[in-house]
Amino acid sequence: MSKGLNYNLLRELVLIYRHRNLKKVAVYLGVTESAVSKHLSHLREHFDDPLFVRTAEGLEPTFKMIEMISEIEQGLDLIDHAIVSTPAFSANDYDGEIKVALHTLAVEYFAEPIYEAIRERFPHAKVGIKTWSSSTEQDIIDGRIHVGVNFLNVGRTKSLYQKTLLHAPLVIAIPSSTGVTTWEKAFEQPFVFYRIAGWNDEHEWFNERSRQFGINLDYKIYLDNLTVAKSVMRKHGYGFLGLPWLFNEPDFELISPPEHLRIEQPVAICCRLANRYHPLFKALFECIEKGRLVCDFGSSSTQ
Repeated sequence: MSKGLNYNLLRELVLIYRHRNLKKVAVYLGVTESAVSKHLSHLREHFDDPLFVRTAEGLEPTFKMIEMISEIEQGLDLIDHAIVSTPAFSANDYDGEIKVALHTLAVEYFAEPIYEAIRERFPHAKVGIKTWSSSTEQDIIDGRIHVGVNFLNVGRTKSLYQKTLLHAPLVIAIPSSTGVTTWEKAFEQPFVFYRIAGWNDEHEWFNERSRQFGINLDYKIYLDNLTVAKSVMRKHGYGFLGLPWLFNEPDFELISPPEHLRIEQPVAICCRLANRYHPLFKALFECIEKGRLVCDFGSSSTQ
């Protein structure tokens, strides 16, 4: 379509051609005759042609109008056909691949219930679930991964749409053998830094906030494996800033932060922005939200 030309004006142009009378077109459209006349003036200016001339029998199309009308009508018919004939999406009949990326912590707690929810909604689909990596954002943008779950990241590319799944409260976990039971004492302990691809691998979000209050955690080791992190913590008495449900073993003490440092980190579902309203992706978001509800984390409700 030509730049600056309203699609609906072409429809009016076809009606004027068929009726050869502005008043009849106005009645048909439920607008004033002056409005139709104004639209015709815009079309004349756009095409640099009178398009119609007044005669005793009504409006007669110009040569240019006669030359254009057939292709205009065909073009509008093609658009109408494309809109009307778009097939309805059926999750039950979908037999393609569905690829989901979960951040490393979500794999253990979300993967199975998410798979079951997807399997129920898409019984014929081939489902792949992988751990979020440094290339996942680009994989989602390029269509190699349908949806992902990770901590909400305000620095993420605007080509991705993020929707909050839950708010996860952060606490300090520390081996009970240290005897530490207060936040003030916990600050004094060495810490394990747990890296999560796609979230804190470039920004240490909590540390940036805590430094504003003069608090600097002493990180002794950086890891991306929770089992190894727990082993190091037990051996050396290190602390861990993270999610409470990761440390449900009896030999760990969980300490909540003071009110001014309290953080409920949003966990988000994301997909390519252009796919936000696609029925396949809307169904996948619902599956992931359903899978999340299977897990009772004791966190605040989704916003």
